[in-house]
Amino acid sequence: MPFSEKTKLEVKEKADFRCCICHKLEVEIHHIIPQSEGGPDDIDNAAPLCPSCHETYGDNPKKRKFIRQARDAWYERVSKTIFPSIDLQSILQDYVKKEELEKVLEKQSKNTVIVDYSFLVRFLQKFKFFKISPIGLTEAKLSIQKNDYDTAKELLEKVNSECLYLLGYVNGEQNDLEAMLDSFDKSISINNQYEKEINDYKNYQWQEYFNKGVENFNSGVKETESNLSKKLFDESIENFKNSIICNPKSVESYQNLVYSLINAGREDELEEPLKKVIELNQSAEAYVDLSKVYNNQAVHLINYYTITKNESEKDEAMKIYETRIALLEEGRKIHSEDTAILAQLSNAYVEANKMDEAMETFKQGVEKDPMNEKYRYNYGVLLLGAYQYANAIEQFKKAIEVKNDYSSAYYNLGVTYLKWGAELQEKAIEEESDDMSYKEKFKEALPPLEKYLATNPEDAAIWDYVGKIYANLGDTEKSKEAFDKATSIECNE
Repeated sequence: MPFSEKTKLEVKEKADFRCCICHKLEVEIHHIIPQSEGGPDDIDNAAPLCPSCHETYGDNPKKRKFIRQARDAWYERVSKTIFPSIDLQSILQDYVKKEELEKVLEKQSKNTVIVDYSFLVRFLQKFKFFKISPIGLTEAKLSIQKNDYDTAKELLEKVNSECLYLLGYVNGEQNDLEAMLDSFDKSISINNQYEKEINDYKNYQWQEYFNKGVENFNSGVKETESNLSKKLFDESIENFKNSIICNPKSVESYQNLVYSLINAGREDELEEPLKKVIELNQSAEAYVDLSKVYNNQAVHLINYYTITKNESEKDEAMKIYETRIALLEEGRKIHSEDTAILAQLSNAYVEANKMDEAMETFKQGVEKDPMNEKYRYNYGVLLLGAYQYANAIEQFKKAIEVKNDYSSAYYNLGVTYLKWGAELQEKAIEEESDDMSYKEKFKEALPPLEKYLATNPEDAAIWDYVGKIYANLGDTEKSKEAFDKATSIECNE
């Protein structure tokens, strides 16, 4: 059964007729646990959602807890509005004689708020019983009720904790978050009377900006037009940045800021938010992502160096590699079993030309995750570079066992046999030996190289290698075919 009209109205009223996630008007009442799964039609299972949030979150079972938390937080927020309706009679009784108050109110309905606030203040100022600071504060409250924030700010520029608390609220409503925090800090520095209200309001503003950021991000993902999509991602970035101003310890805000920056193509801004994620919760994913950022920075400088030959660019790149290594070594101490960090560290050692450290790290990676074909492959490349042919062959074969279509592994397996055979051939010539074992290595090079060529038929250099191998093995016909193929490809380039 659907929700009763009474339940729907009660939920809407508790939510101020707004979505509990993005706070837009025009809400639908959503079953948190679906009816199909036995979800009841009572108020505890009901959540007010706008059509957009219903589509984004409603059908995702993993978001049920989030929807319930967002609903409860919004209900509490609505029930604790910072400025409830002002009871003018109780305010005035603090500052004027009873008989004078009755004269002012006798023509007013008891349930009607006096509209002429400036007249009210002028009237109060005629009496010797009023208190100067509270009257200014009262007028400020009345201005806030009218959304006349400029007037309120002028009135609240007096140093006491309540004025500063209210001034912070006004600044927040005007989206001046830095001024909001400054006023709140000053209020608390005087006394902590409004600390709870301040924290509640900052949390409310954080939630508002965070939810706007999520809404922008989701819209950007769905948008098919690239310029509009980027505009939405840029808006989500600003909203997540504002949420961070309200709550600088929110890991979720920094993480979502990272996702938005990536989707907006603003990778050059990723370093600082990723550092904050690491500072706040030391997640393995953040270590890996920041490592990639550093690697991109270093590669960019190295590319410039190859053009300009400016040694300072090369030196700066090497410093970044060292920073990357230090980051990953720190991450590895915290996440000793994380294979992604280990892979990044291994590659970082290679980029920094620290081959001994790289060799040891890849070896450890293979031991920790023997079914990781990338560890096997990269370890094999290092062993090949160290002329440890037998060990390199073992790693390339293991990589191929895990991933049968691993083209690069076939290529390097063939190259390893080829280099090993060439070394044995050169040694036999130098020693004037009849040792023909090099031919066996050449023969073993052919199957993996031909397997590589099956998926990379336009690689002229490998066809040339194959031609030379067949020539050394005395197979003139196949040698000619391979050389002709290489020549044909080069002519067509």
